[in-house]
Amino acid sequence: MRQPDSPITAELLAEGNITISQVVVDKSTTKDNVKSSLGDELGGEELLYWLESRPNENGRSVICRRLPDGQIEELSSPAANISTGVHTYGGAAWWVESDTLYFQDANYSRSHSSGEISGALYVQSIGDELKEEKLRGGKSKTGKSKEGAKLIAECDGVQFADGRPAGKYFICVTEREQREPKRNISENMSEKTNKKTSKKTGDKEPIAQIEAVPLDGSKNLTVLVSGADFYSSPRLSKSLNKTSRSSDSKPENIFADQKLAWLQWNHPNMSWDKTELWVGDFSADLLNTAKPELSNMRKVAEGSWISQPEWLDENRLTFISEEDNWSKFFICDTSKGEAIEHDKTEHDEIEYNETAISLLKSFNAEVALPEWSFGESRYCFGDLSNDNHLDGNPFDPLDNSLDTNPDHLASLAYATSSGGSEQLNVFGVAVEGYSSFSQIRKYKDGVIALAGSPERLQEIVYFAGDGSHEILYAPNQLEELTALIESIESTALTQSTQAKKLDSFSFSVSEAVEFPSGEDGVRKTAYGLFYPAIYSLGTKSKDSGLKNKAQKNEADSENKASDELPPLIVMAHGGPTGAARTSLYLPQQFWTSRGFNVLDVNYRGSTGFGKKYRQALNGKWGVADVNDCIAGAKYLIDAGLVNENQIAIRGSSAGGMTVLLALAESDVFSCGAIKYGVVDLVALEKITHKFESHYIKQLVGSEVALKQRSPINHLDKINTPLLIMSGTNDPVVPLEQSQQLAKALKERKVKHELLLFEGEGHGFHRADSLIKAQTAELEFFLSCF
Repeated sequence: MRQPDSPITAELLAEGNITISQVVVDKSTTKDNVKSSLGDELGGEELLYWLESRPNENGRSVICRRLPDGQIEELSSPAANISTGVHTYGGAAWWVESDTLYFQDANYSRSHSSGEISGALYVQSIGDELKEEKLRGGKSKTGKSKEGAKLIAECDGVQFADGRPAGKYFICVTEREQREPKRNISENMSEKTNKKTSKKTGDKEPIAQIEAVPLDGSKNLTVLVSGADFYSSPRLSKSLNKTSRSSDSKPENIFADQKLAWLQWNHPNMSWDKTELWVGDFSADLLNTAKPELSNMRKVAEGSWISQPEWLDENRLTFISEEDNWSKFFICDTSKGEAIEHDKTEHDEIEYNETAISLLKSFNAEVALPEWSFGESRYCFGDLSNDNHLDGNPFDPLDNSLDTNPDHLASLAYATSSGGSEQLNVFGVAVEGYSSFSQIRKYKDGVIALAGSPERLQEIVYFAGDGSHEILYAPNQLEELTALIESIESTALTQSTQAKKLDSFSFSVSEAVEFPSGEDGVRKTAYGLFYPAIYSLGTKSKDSGLKNKAQKNEADSENKASDELPPLIVMAHGGPTGAARTSLYLPQQFWTSRGFNVLDVNYRGSTGFGKKYRQALNGKWGVADVNDCIAGAKYLIDAGLVNENQIAIRGSSAGGMTVLLALAESDVFSCGAIKYGVVDLVALEKITHKFESHYIKQLVGSEVALKQRSPINHLDKINTPLLIMSGTNDPVVPLEQSQQLAKALKERKVKHELLLFEGEGHGFHRADSLIKAQTAELEFFLSCF
């Protein structure tokens, strides 16, 4: 096939692919050194902090901040990697409050007599002048901490996540491998927790808990909550002591009488299946107590999916829950009502005491995202102390009569997802110009969010309440990418040419599509994003757009012959609760700028189409997703938009299994490529990590189906060329699965390649790995077309 000269190179994708995973706002204060959960009440400038992952630094994650003058500072040491493996997928390995960082350094490890240190928690004060020697703490030969980051916890097999400071403690989720009998924690864990073992292997499961880590470095951790299989979102209420909010309040009163809210769930559920919201009271002042304890622990709500609890004040707690098909927004007055004392096997609607919990708003969309990792924020409140409601009255969420417009709450900002598109509403004003949003947090008179659009990569944006916006940080935009191209090793002529091309480049913009699919004679609807090919610089292929309804099922008489149409790449996302990106994503443009059409399929199970669509994959993984990908390819063939003899399919992780079964079930594809794809469901279900140990059975439905849906049992049907890529340190899908697949294809003399990536896990993060994978995929597809 003819391949245009594209400025989007594999090197560009790798070197220019900085990703931001968490954004936090901290109101700086120099008035006192109290590490307060009331940081937003103290004086000083609001500063932005974020975590960015850098492929060109071996994929390490770095904490950065933006000063009021726009200057960007890197706060973590060049030797540090801010990451955690709690629940395997991690997230929220750090927090910042009152000019103080709290973080886990995944690079800290050392061997000693009792085993390997797998987690190290640090605290680091950020002064007015950031000095090089303060970027990194550590242990000197005398055992004392160096100036800068202070090591406050190190335990065998322990990792930390999703924490907040409170008085003399850092309260967070922990996960402990049960490898050693000795643990540096208080002996108040429940018998239920201590005896939990893996249902499949008989090996002990990691223990998830909520613990209080002392900030003095004594490392005498105290377990606050234990007994459930999983925990997330431990959040402290504001103080009951009203005077503590003033600048002259006494520090010893700030942490009196606080409450802690948290989420928990148990096997066999994922958090988006059935979740419980709990609250407990601290029995002593967290600034003075030697051992924090929770009392009056009670379950205040449970439902099919509860997420993102946040405190409005000392008693009122807001959260999102999924009822019927979409999200709803609730508020709970924790000083009222009775605790829930009974369970049900299924929860179609949230269960709560009506005297304590009120419905604030219903959405015809999804607000929350499945919590594969910690740290997401999809809503926040504005300044509730101001008279900023539309009718001029102070905002009180318990008074629904103040919601004068049924489409919004005037002091609430939130993101919604529906039909594959996203919308941000900031205090009643719908945001325009952006199509994806995450990390929504209060900032100044509006909110900040990590936002992207079809023609802009993700960036940190300030959205004001009047509808205006300001880009505060854009790590990967065209100016930076153009400069990056010029620095890539090549001839001077090539550098200059590529830079100019990218500077004036017109990207392929996706079009949302829906098409018929289904199985067993039952018609279903599936969704996707279609990206038309670009044949020359900034020019889409002729007749590249989808036809109108009257024409879409038959080719236009002026269409080219099939062999002259662009090839197609069908993409099956991972997850399987993921979704096709609605914002600019350079890997898609890598293909379209080389003359490929792309269909990114939102197969059944994808997020953003409601509970029913997400749960439509339950019991049908390996069937529904496969049929949807095949149906999407046929839909574009019938529309006369793609070359039916040049169709590739690619996918990663769960999407890799979809690819393998699609190749086995259909002859519509010319070739395929998978990254760390699932090959043997039976073997994987036996050894998979705790977080997903029951998920596979839920998706497949039965032991019989596990065997029937395993691609390893259908390799005799795969005659299509296949590229297989896998990391050697994958904790989710073992390397052996890819090797077994390659061996079987070799025995049958099916064209294939097996590429191994040394040191990479479930996802490739290093620049050299990304370049190698992207280049190999392109060369493999071209060799098959």
